[in-house]
Amino acid sequence: MNWETKSSDFINKSLFKIFLPAITVLFGLQTLRIFVPTIVYVYGDSMGASTIQLGIYAAIVFLVSFLFASISRVIGIKLTLVTTIGGVGLIRLLEQIFSSPFMDLCLSTLGTVFFILFFPSYLSYIWNMNKKPIKTGNYIIGILFGFALDTSLLGAYKTYDINWHPNIISFFIIFILAIAQFFLLFKWIKTTELFNKTKKILRNEPNFLFSIPIMAWGSFLFLQALFFQNIGYETVNSGLSQPIVLTFITLGNIIAILFSVFILKNLHKRWLLSIVVIGAILLILFFPLIKMSGSIAIIPLFIGQIILASELTLIFVSLESNVTPKGLWRSSIFYGIGMMLFIALIFGYYSGYDINLPFNNQILAPISAGILFACTLISSFKLYEGRRLNLINEEKKINLIRIDSKNISLIIIILILIFSLLVNVIGWKKPKSLTGNGYPVRVMTYNLHQGFDTKGYLGMEAFAKVIEESNADIIALQEVSRGWFINGSVDMLTWLSQRLNMPYIYGPVGDPLFGNAILSKYPILEYKNELLPKGDVPLQRGFIWVNIDLGNNEELFMIATHLHHVEEDNHIRKSQIEAIVDYWGGSDKTVILGDMNAKPHYPETRVYYNSGLLDTFIEAGTGNGFTYSSDNPDKRIDYIWISPDLASSDFVIPKSIASDHLGVVITIDKR
Repeated sequence: MNWETKSSDFINKSLFKIFLPAITVLFGLQTLRIFVPTIVYVYGDSMGASTIQLGIYAAIVFLVSFLFASISRVIGIKLTLVTTIGGVGLIRLLEQIFSSPFMDLCLSTLGTVFFILFFPSYLSYIWNMNKKPIKTGNYIIGILFGFALDTSLLGAYKTYDINWHPNIISFFIIFILAIAQFFLLFKWIKTTELFNKTKKILRNEPNFLFSIPIMAWGSFLFLQALFFQNIGYETVNSGLSQPIVLTFITLGNIIAILFSVFILKNLHKRWLLSIVVIGAILLILFFPLIKMSGSIAIIPLFIGQIILASELTLIFVSLESNVTPKGLWRSSIFYGIGMMLFIALIFGYYSGYDINLPFNNQILAPISAGILFACTLISSFKLYEGRRLNLINEEKKINLIRIDSKNISLIIIILILIFSLLVNVIGWKKPKSLTGNGYPVRVMTYNLHQGFDTKGYLGMEAFAKVIEESNADIIALQEVSRGWFINGSVDMLTWLSQRLNMPYIYGPVGDPLFGNAILSKYPILEYKNELLPKGDVPLQRGFIWVNIDLGNNEELFMIATHLHHVEEDNHIRKSQIEAIVDYWGGSDKTVILGDMNAKPHYPETRVYYNSGLLDTFIEAGTGNGFTYSSDNPDKRIDYIWISPDLASSDFVIPKSIASDHLGVVITIDKR
């Protein structure tokens, strides 16, 4: 066989079946990370929709998953598949071109619909176009590679998704990927003669019981998005640097892909099925271990990636090996249930920080793992049957996965993932503290609104510019999101630290990925995160205290906080402020700052005034001091207080709609 023939064979057999679904999954995951935040911040915050309306909007979009059987009956499985693949790619390209928040909402809604329908379309094509031997293997590897590629690209952008970068390089990357997807789609249609009318497509699916495992896709997606592919989550949980975390995730993805290939080539062995089922049980038990802090937490997350991949592999092979002439409505129903579970799990998990739920949202992760276990167990039952194992055993010489003899596909996959990892590691710089000259020092408080501006756009660069232009040496940050899927999965603190070249201190409250932070140009000698009284509300609040070396043997003690936000709950904020003032205890050279969510005349604010602390706006400010809302400020709720031995000057409120709050900046000196 000459080189041209080998090359053509590789393109026909590997690129279509692995790289086409991989790029589609990559685009689909990126679209989901746009869709969920834009519902909250565009449809919700910007357009004024209620929490119930947000839930209804998301539910309607995901309800389309139940319509797959009907849609495929009307236009056919072939056209449904081609439309969904091309639709996901086209919408993702348009999202990169149009940076309007409203366009993001519209396009991501349509792109999410295409992505939802892509998954069952491809499975149905495999079930109904292929006869022996089983051909699901390449699709499984393509999906796993898609997740790995998405995480690698996100890591290369330091978790700030490429969609939010309106520059030529980002556009060029998405454009090249879209062209590659369209080319592969065209070649696939041409090579397989997809629309050849003589090649009829049946409408086969597994029977009722063995269609149930298809619902596992929703739980798989939930666990990958929130935990196992979440760079921010693993960075915070382990305490390791982002490059090290990304290295673990990338290696986990590579091993997961290789282990899935091993399963596909050896699934005729009963002991291997037992190992996968045991792994599914262990995944449920891993979550208490994952919640541990410290570098040891990275180990169960690493192993969990491999277990998830093995479960998905077993489920997919079982689905295909049990296909009978049924009609697609059963798999469509269970797939719809799985997708509704996904969106319910997402909103259930995050709504637990805003409303009192009858359950702890932390239970949702092991429940998802339990659903995966049940689906894996059902799949293993059918594969354990002698006739199914004999069928697979007969095919083992051919292999369940079609990769050329030199495993070119796997080599390319591994090289791509390693290259993406190197991009992140090479571009990483560890911020270093500066040696100061003592007082004066310029400090700032800034509520970041979890990264989104008043129109619903995730604009991290806008925050960086506001901070840079303030010339602040020390910045207290509130509403810092470090990997929340509902906020686009960005680790805001790590990104800002890299962008501004400033070390940080982080204080989680309520959830490990949400809280307060301090960026400081000067060395932080000691620090601690403290929790505040929260009454009967769901979201825990807290404060960070730090002791900062300003140089020349001079120090600054700082307390940074974000208090309870419901305006009428004055009693909760009063108890929180009293706790902060008691902790301060009258010490000299102290700054207390943050989003107090209280106006100057509120009774809780009087606790600050009565303590002897000085309001820097009264001491040095001009104007009205309003900081909220940034697009039409009419409330003063962000403050910088100082101990009586300090003086303030040059009070500034930078004008920007990067957040729904305006920042407050002041220069502090000794009296």
